[in-house]
Amino acid sequence: MPTTVKVTRRSRNVGFGWTNAVEQTPSGLVVADFDEPDTVGTPRQCVEEYLHAAKLNSGNDWRPAWFVGGRRVVAANGSAIGISSAFCDLVEFPDMCDDIDVELEHPEV
Repeated sequence: MPTTVKVTRRSRNVGFGWTNAVEQTPSGLVVADFDEPDTVGTPRQCVEEYLHAAKLNSGNDWRPAWFVGGRRVVAANGSAIGISSAFCDLVEFPDMCDDIDVELEHPEV
């Protein structure tokens, strides 16, 4: 069963990371994966880092990832698509969005 937690604008354990590093696989070059955020703090701090990374990587392949409590977010508000949008909405539209529910990746056993 996935772990679901609520994130508010006042949360302090949100993380964001990104990479544009590539690695060779049997099927070709792919953007590398990573396990730790570059920035940890409030949703606003992480959204600012996301917007900066999106601008830096505009037109290029890159991989963003969101974290809560050190665990990767795999879905926001029930969808695996639009995780970044959910965090941006939380920060930018306080009258419409008080919090978001995020599903966290299962820890390694």
